Amino acid sequence: MVNTQSDFIPESPVEKIGMIFVGLFFFCFGLPFTMVPFMLLSDGVFDLDYLGVSIFMLAFSAPFFLAGIGMNFMGLRMISKAIITSEDSMLNNDTVPISTLEEWEGMNMDVEVGPIWSHDDYLIRKDREWANAIPGWELTGQWRTTVPGKMSVVGYKKIIEESIDTLPDLPKYEHSESEPEEKVNWWEENSD
Repeated sequence: MVNTQSDFIPESPVEKIGMIFVGLFFFCFGLPFTMVPFMLLSDGVFDLDYLGVSIFMLAFSAPFFLAGIGMNFMGLRMISKAIITSEDSMLNNDTVPISTLEEWEGMNMDVEVGPIWSHDDYLIRKDREWANAIPGWELTGQWRTTVPGKMSVVGYKKIIEESIDTLPDLPKYEHSESEPEEKVNWWEENSD
């Protein structure tokens, strides 16, 4: 099966404004076609005394109606895609190819870590597994699931200036189905 969803995501304001105008054009172009059956109804063309002609007019107007709905949907989809940027594209806008850490100073990056099952799971694993995994970078506290049950990413922010060409890979961990560690409430942690 072929994926027909468009991968184009407008990034600059000019692209977004252009996409909004094109979407408005398609929506307005399809509107008269969508209105054909309603215009026929308002003129009184559908008459039970002439049932054959009424059915013919209804069948004649159906393709116009469907084409108009298609144009309306396409126009509204373009407008919504220009106005509402998806969460993934917003998170990936500040992700650039890795070259040297000097270019990354003050920037964020997302690193794949395997599945994170819940926020509690993230809190349990963050200090133990990811906190010091990449020298010169610290966790931002941001994480998201990209493929539910298969892949999650955690966010890092550069904190010190170093000069290395590549970043080390994070160790890969598998989620165990065993009992989780006993959880301690936050107000009981520092009560000693």
